[in-house]
Amino acid sequence: MIKDFLVVHKDIVPKNVLLVIDAQKLINEEHLSVSDACKKVDISRGTFYKYKDLVFMPSIEVGKKAIFSFVLENKKGVLSNLLNNIASHGGNILSINQEMPINGIAFVTITIDVIDATSELDAFISMITKLDGVRSAKLLTIE
Repeated sequence: MIKDFLVVHKDIVPKNVLLVIDAQKLINEEHLSVSDACKKVDISRGTFYKYKDLVFMPSIEVGKKAIFSFVLENKKGVLSNLLNNIASHGGNILSINQEMPINGIAFVTITIDVIDATSELDAFISMITKLDGVRSAKLLTIE
C-alpha cells in the first residue's frame, strides 16, 4: 500500500542504504556487475540485495508510474474489467505481464501511469479488490 512508503531526507538514512543507491547507479549507468559495484562503493552483496528493491532515488516525474500485482480468477472478462476500471479512474496502462493461469488463478503485474489518476492509490486498490474475480491487488512500487 502507498502508506508503506516514506519520503525522507538522505541525512537521516543509514550510510549503507545510500551506498546501495550509489551501487544501483553504477550498475545502471556504468553497466558494472553487482559484485564490482559493491566493491567500488564498499558494501557487501548481502547489503545490496537486502535493500536494492526498497530504496531508490526519485525521478523528475515522481509519482508517475506505479507497478501493481494482481491475483485474478481465470474467468472470461475479469482482466478486461480490471483494465477498464483502471482506465476509467485515469490510469494509463504501460505494460501487462500475465503468468500462465494455474488452478484457476492468474497472476498479473501491471505498470500504470498514475499521474492523471482520479483517486488516491489506497482508494484505488480498495475499489479494485471489490471487482468480481479480483482476489487481491498490491502496490509493488511507485516512481
